[in-house]
Amino acid sequence: MPRRTTRIPDELADQMADADEIDWSETICRSVRRRLGNPGSSPIQKLVADYRDDINRLWALHMLSHSISTQHVCETMELIFGSDQSDIVDAVETELANHDIDGMYSRTADGYRVGDLIRGAIACNGLADLKSYTKTQIQDAPLKIRKGVFVLSLFLWNRLDGDGATIHPKGVERTWQTYADDTDVEFEDLIARGFAYKKYHDANAYKHWNHLIPEYSLSILNACIDRTPSISFPGTYPGKSTLRELYADDACREVIEWTGGTFASHRAHSEEEYIQNAINEQDISLTVEEFKTARDQLIQNGVLVLDYDPRRRSAGSRSSQPAKWQYRLTPPARNALPKVLLESNA
Repeated sequence: MPRRTTRIPDELADQMADADEIDWSETICRSVRRRLGNPGSSPIQKLVADYRDDINRLWALHMLSHSISTQHVCETMELIFGSDQSDIVDAVETELANHDIDGMYSRTADGYRVGDLIRGAIACNGLADLKSYTKTQIQDAPLKIRKGVFVLSLFLWNRLDGDGATIHPKGVERTWQTYADDTDVEFEDLIARGFAYKKYHDANAYKHWNHLIPEYSLSILNACIDRTPSISFPGTYPGKSTLRELYADDACREVIEWTGGTFASHRAHSEEEYIQNAINEQDISLTVEEFKTARDQLIQNGVLVLDYDPRRRSAGSRSSQPAKWQYRLTPPARNALPKVLLESNA
């Protein structure tokens, strides 16, 4: 979906920021349509307009527009609404077929992808409802769930400008469990609140979960990072003082240095064996347990996330590649680290 930049006076920008409950993209889109004398006459626009007051159908249509399978749309809808929604999903697919809309990657006569057009129509007529519902679900959720949103913001920090972002849930879950000091959390807790859609990537040697964080959730994450007053999330993004304190700790410093200030990885299976190999190869003066304790301390301070790379399976003449845990310094930690290093070398 194309993006346009509009210049507005500072005073107006401040007023818009104060009224953050309004979806300004949707408001501007409607105004443009009225100005062009085009209230929305295409079958897609009419379908979206018909669904405006039916959030279940609107949500199903939005998921389908992202080319998510019917099975995973039904599973996501059931998690969100707490009951079987397959009849609703079937009805939406039937209406799409009745409008000769077949396949989200198919193109119209004008060359536009159908899925893009549907998401564009929803952005102008209903996306704010999905965002409002999800925002309320997250704000009313237990503390451990809101901590999961904070953790997710560290994973997606640099991927917030788009129609959505995909992520493997395994790394988020493990980082979240460590950050919240609670093993009783899982990615489906976020899906159940509308924050993500179940999605499976299936292409030859690459078969794994690749859940989608839709555009309205990216907007919520952006507000989390910007510390928008109307959205409250637990957690503090690490700054120079946090990095200074952790870097002064010998064990934490060795783990940070092992990442090279960006990221490092080891194989996911036989984890302790590969941690020991890393300790030996990098001449790290820690035991495996000391290494893991320092790693967890960095995660609990928002400095490190554990991402999961499923790699590929064997297919044809191509051999498989083992899954890996990737230790990634978070963007705010990477921003603060050079200042701490300069101080330590002064």
